Amino acid sequence: TPITNLYTDELATVPYLAGEDAATVYYKSTVAHTPLNYMVTVANSLDCEITKEFTVETIETPAPVIDTNVYCLSNTLNEVTVTHIAGADLKWYDAPVLGNELPLTTTLVDGTAYYLAQVVDGCESYQRAELVPNLTVTIAPTTNAISQEFCIATQATIASIQISGTEVKWYDAAVGGNELANSDILQTAVYYASQKLDGCESVQRLVVTVTVHNTPAPTATETLQKFCIEDNAALTALQVTGTDVKWYDTATGGTPLAMSTTLVDGVVYYATQTLNGCESVE
Repeated sequence: TPITNLYTDELATVPYLAGEDAATVYYKSTVAHTPLNYMVTVANSLDCEITKEFTVETIETPAPVIDTNVYCLSNTLNEVTVTHIAGADLKWYDAPVLGNELPLTTTLVDGTAYYLAQVVDGCESYQRAELVPNLTVTIAPTTNAISQEFCIATQATIASIQISGTEVKWYDAAVGGNELANSDILQTAVYYASQKLDGCESVQRLVVTVTVHNTPAPTATETLQKFCIEDNAALTALQVTGTDVKWYDTATGGTPLAMSTTLVDGVVYYATQTLNGCESVE
């Protein structure tokens, strides 16, 4: 006759029969119940026997509840929202029964089943909550130009980069890295952008190559140049090497002078050149 809740195998598939010799017996119950008493008799090689009574009480630990939130492609088991008994230990598995325990750092895979148990006062829930995530995949933001150029004089910031996306975040690396502020001044470098939709940040990041042009000042063989007053020499007479040269009467700021401006004795003139659409600062 099978004895209630006793088995001869760990999986509890073969019932233990009363009076049967067994070195190991497994107890398993799927429901809570009042204490049950069992009598066990042990005999040695000399047929000396001893009988002892054991009382077993089954305490049922309920399975936790997994909230059906939106989960993202980058989420881990540790980020799954769970309702459980206060102080309970949570254990994730890859199967509804037995199986392998999974680390909390396991990244969720779309359509893969995960099973969660909780342990309270040393008793692990027999039933396990199931999670089969339908992961939200957010695409990277887009841009009309993966290579963008700026002039150092404009002190352009990350916010100046042309991009289309929602809740865009900028980083200094394709994976991980440091998040950058929109107010950061652009450097000649590669920048990486993600966007967030429905609470999920894109795993893939848009790559934008930024070039900041720092145009050098034009050059002159002679910084002190002499002219005859009767020649009424204009700015065009000054010898300077550069592209799209502009002349000013101040070292910084000011308004470009007309090239027909007549030179005035003793006055200092300042020249810039423009390359790649960027005027030299010096």
